[in-house]
Amino acid sequence: MPIKSFLFLMQTIVLVLAVLCLPLAAQELPSLKYVDSLENPLGGYWPNLAAKGKNSSLRATVAALRVYKYEGKALPNFVKHRDFMLSCWHEKDLGFADFPGGTTDVILTSVGLMGARDGAFLNDDKRTLGKKYLIEKAQSFEEIRMASAFLADEPLDAKLAASWQKTILPRANKDGTYGSGFSKPRDSASAWVTLLRLQFPLKNDDQLGKDFRMKDGGFGSESSDRSDLETAYRVSRYFYMVKDKEMLRSTLGFIEACKNEDGGYGPRPGEKSSLGSTYHAIIIKKWADPLIHK
Repeated sequence: MPIKSFLFLMQTIVLVLAVLCLPLAAQELPSLKYVDSLENPLGGYWPNLAAKGKNSSLRATVAALRVYKYEGKALPNFVKHRDFMLSCWHEKDLGFADFPGGTTDVILTSVGLMGARDGAFLNDDKRTLGKKYLIEKAQSFEEIRMASAFLADEPLDAKLAASWQKTILPRANKDGTYGSGFSKPRDSASAWVTLLRLQFPLKNDDQLGKDFRMKDGGFGSESSDRSDLETAYRVSRYFYMVKDKEMLRSTLGFIEACKNEDGGYGPRPGEKSSLGSTYHAIIIKKWADPLIHK
């Protein structure tokens, strides 16, 4: 074989091997390539590029697990990421923190429990202790909202559900919505999703229609008329639960506007990508069109 042909063949082989060494999912999907860029070699994921070199984050790692899940792929190097998540369990407080030795709270414990359940490594002891932590410590609406996110897929205690419903229902406006101004879609969707998870029969299924959608296709945020992905996620989860595919698909334009060249998504159009926002975008796209994200 001529030397030039041999060298060309060797270069081709090297390039092919380099591609094959990448996680298969990252070769196919830009969102997973972005997720891979935030992988901590020691285990866990960083929430964004600015956090690289710092502590891995439980919330970011669960987001990475879910992005891979909803893209139909297995999380690479699963064992070390599983071990990182388990190391965030606090043996004294019996809840999860965002990093080993950190402070536990209801929201992080719910995130950790859902991540362990999604990853199929939630054992009976942690399930029992984690549920006890959530039930005993959830007081504020946000704590009840996140606790119910985990407990909705567990056997639900009727007395607990009724107690939490009584905490939420008095906050409603006369028309059954929640909040005011730009935050009304976010607050209403958050409350309604929580009530549905607590098996409360809603009567206001069409309150978050076109009247509340902003010109950019999203929904006003907690304190601004600028739409953001987290609010779109909360509202879209409600649309998903009431099976409103039309309203879900109407949000896709805003979702795509938040996409960046690195394959991730920012909280708003033009803002830097984060793992949390990327998770929000991918799951909304899955809810909106299962044919896109099988």
